[in-house]
Amino acid sequence: LPLNQSVENGVKFLSELDKPYILFDGQDSSTLMGVWDVFKQLPGIKLAKNVIHKNKESYLNPHPNGRWFWGEDVNGYKLDKSDLSLLNDKLVSSGTNWLNTYGFGFKWNQIKPNKKYDVAVLIGLSKENYEHGVRTDGYYNQSRLKLFEEVNKLKCKVVTTEKTGKLNKEEYFKVLEDSKFCISPFGYGEVNIREIECLLTGTVIIKPSIPNVKTGPYIYNKDSSCFNCNSDFSDINQIIEDALDDYNSISELMISNQRKTFDEMANPVYIAQHVVKNIIN
Repeated sequence: LPLNQSVENGVKFLSELDKPYILFDGQDSSTLMGVWDVFKQLPGIKLAKNVIHKNKESYLNPHPNGRWFWGEDVNGYKLDKSDLSLLNDKLVSSGTNWLNTYGFGFKWNQIKPNKKYDVAVLIGLSKENYEHGVRTDGYYNQSRLKLFEEVNKLKCKVVTTEKTGKLNKEEYFKVLEDSKFCISPFGYGEVNIREIECLLTGTVIIKPSIPNVKTGPYIYNKDSSCFNCNSDFSDINQIIEDALDDYNSISELMISNQRKTFDEMANPVYIAQHVVKNIIN
């Protein structure tokens, strides 16, 4: 729907509530497009999102549909400076993100020895897509096409869906399990399901850096869990060259650190405690 119609629907829904409320937004990115336009008209106890900016003033900068990783755009979505006080008071991290959609309590796979591929890029491109009347697939695909371009320069064993075509679920997991590294670009959000699939199959993640956002489970600490690259993948060749040299000594440690973090932060008890401590209180 157009943004104004979505906002009208949201305000109508909230106006019919007869008790104070907490609004949980399941959008996979840090954008506040739509949800803030509703919330600020009838503020609740808190607005809790999967991913939020650590510096709330970042929401005052215009970005396409509010997504910072798509670059700045003078015509993009932004908040007014007058919103900042309410935003600082109300916006909090929900304690969950899209990694949680896979569930909890996994029996983690052993890391497969003698992997067939050095690097996997198992991504697709978005078909024509609109969000609140604004076309978004061009922004979505731009970085992915750039990734394919950079990956095609690599001299190691690479598998990409650009070459294999779309894989079914069984093929996808087999290829991922058989890859040392998987490059995981942004999609419509900073965090995506591919990264929990890497944990399941025992594949080391290479991902654009996200030090400016808060989310959980956070499995992206660059020192011990994840390789972070530039958002335009301009440094991917050097990162992979260095990472392949160290693969045998670092892979098990990095994956085990991520799995440990996920087991702790995706635990339903942990999430409930987070909600009570950081939202309800």
